[in-house]
Amino acid sequence: MTDGTDPAASGRFSPPPAPRPAEPDWAALAERHEADRRRRRRIVTVGTVLAVGLLGAGTAVAVIGGPARPGGPPAPVAGPPPQVLPGRTGPADALLGPDASVSGESGAPLLRLTGGAGSYGYAERQVVDVTRSFSVSAWVYDTAPGGAAAAVLSQGDGAFSSFELGRDDQGGGAAWSFRVRCADGAALRVAADAGGPAGAWTQLAGTYDADRRIVSLRVNGVVVASAEMAGALAPGGPLEFGRSRRDGSWGSHWAGALGRVQVWDRALEPAGDAGSGPVASWLAG
Repeated sequence: MTDGTDPAASGRFSPPPAPRPAEPDWAALAERHEADRRRRRRIVTVGTVLAVGLLGAGTAVAVIGGPARPGGPPAPVAGPPPQVLPGRTGPADALLGPDASVSGESGAPLLRLTGGAGSYGYAERQVVDVTRSFSVSAWVYDTAPGGAAAAVLSQGDGAFSSFELGRDDQGGGAAWSFRVRCADGAALRVAADAGGPAGAWTQLAGTYDADRRIVSLRVNGVVVASAEMAGALAPGGPLEFGRSRRDGSWGSHWAGALGRVQVWDRALEPAGDAGSGPVASWLAG
């Protein structure tokens, strides 16, 4: 869906399929286990031969793991590079945290998130200009119990995110919410009850209309909450998937899955939408 028409209102496609539990690649796991076993055997053999040779020459040997820096602990070993989530449209790919993964089911790619600190993604650059009109949307699948705050999309890596679309507490229960940081530093939040069948996909969209100075939240294509706002604060930082920034720390990690993430450089119209398409999108199979 990349032509800008509101997906839920048009009815031209259904939500992504419900995510199935990930099945381990048993053959790959067995192959990695065998490779690790052979590598450990080579290390032990080489280390034994070296130690025996040096001791035979009257040299004391201290065995430490990893190449050592003079006067310090062993140098850290670099980990594998982060997985890349290619952008479908727009200028930026996204990089994933170590506990986030992408799966494709029925041709629809999904971003799986565990709710832990290592489960997130982030675009390689800032995507949204929050000083102008913008809209962000995603299909979301929520697996976390209760109404704790959890972010689907946010932007910024400073003290606070400039905006946050996701779930939050309201009256003791879960609520869909769109939170925007105002120019004076305060946070404006619009929200609506998140009641509905468990284990179902929901389309969330947050819009800031800079001309009308209105912030609004859509759930499945319907505007459910809105409020006036004088202007938005514009801290720097990339677009984030599955987490947000508050008080200088990462939190509000999403547990579940995301699909069809889209960003517009304009406000979506309240009754359907047939304007220009998104300027960036991911997971749009």
